[in-house]
Amino acid sequence: MQFSSSLLMKVILCLLLLCGSRLVFAAPSTPTSDFVDRGDGTVTHKITGLIWKRCAEGQTWEDNNCIGTTILYTYDQAMKLVSNFALKNAWRLPSVDELEGIVERENNNPAINAEIFPNTLPTWFWSSSVNISAPYGAWNVSFFNGRNHFDLKPSKFAVRLVRVGVLDRR
Repeated sequence: MQFSSSLLMKVILCLLLLCGSRLVFAAPSTPTSDFVDRGDGTVTHKITGLIWKRCAEGQTWEDNNCIGTTILYTYDQAMKLVSNFALKNAWRLPSVDELEGIVERENNNPAINAEIFPNTLPTWFWSSSVNISAPYGAWNVSFFNGRNHFDLKPSKFAVRLVRVGVLDRR
């Protein structure tokens, strides 16, 4: 059976519409090659120099995977989180821009590089960013679809901590 070029083009167009042309042609926004695995449950983002915990708070890094249950925090609880993880201190809540920097725009549910950040819940994560004219709330980022949202501080969301890696180039 021979296909005409017109029929073949229609079949390709249908496949693209069914599969989503974005998934077929778009390059990842946070490819694995943009990160350096530090071998201790953290990665360095080459673009920003930031060091990220691979697991959300509540999870532990074990056998190259994040295991356990992600804990949800209010904004005030999240701002108080500090960690002496991977023999380093100075972990903090990321700004909304920093958190958006690890969103994988070509993925949904979760909208994050699952190889770098395994078992990330497709949910909202707190940022440290507040609005001066609305001190009762703060910005958060959804790792379901990569969007940000301003929400009330008593709301409970997940947390992923970050630290500056400029002085620590390991």
